[in-house]
Amino acid sequence: MKRIISVVLALLLTAVLLTACVPENLTTDTPVVSDTAAAVQTNPSEEQTDPTTDSQPTEATDPADEVVFDKEACANALDAVMTHQPGTAGASLKCFAAAIAALDYADTLPADCAADLEAAVTEWYGALSEDDKVLFAMVFTEVDMCANDIIAGSIDLAEMADNAGVQPAKESYADCADSYALFSAAVYKLLEE
Repeated sequence: MKRIISVVLALLLTAVLLTACVPENLTTDTPVVSDTAAAVQTNPSEEQTDPTTDSQPTEATDPADEVVFDKEACANALDAVMTHQPGTAGASLKCFAAAIAALDYADTLPADCAADLEAAVTEWYGALSEDDKVLFAMVFTEVDMCANDIIAGSIDLAEMADNAGVQPAKESYADCADSYALFSAAVYKLLEE
């Protein structure tokens, strides 16, 4: 058990160092827009302004446009991680597919969801058998390394996706470093307990 914990800690430190190496000009401060808001576009020629007023139009925020934490999606991402079984045929492709599932999920996380995420991960983990908990600790470290390699761009995403039979949601996951770090931190926090 101590060996697993030391491996997990070493990987966590590696992930932190890789995250720290992200260029300063790479930002993830872009606002998250829901699909419905992105689909609605206004035609500038349809907008009419009153030339007698100097006030600028204010933009109202619709509560439906806010990103909400999805507990079921979290469980699905963690289930996908468990599909990777080291030492079996196609293990590296299953690891890649699990990493893509984790990255795609992490990319949807609201920025202020750390407490909800930790609670969802803890609940999902609590339902595992003792053997599955040990397996998950081992499997997650491998999936985490693969996910960080994908973020860093050191894996040919298109080729691996084709070989693994998965369809990534993005062409590059370089902008997912912060959201994925939030996801992996919640998992490692649980594994350290």
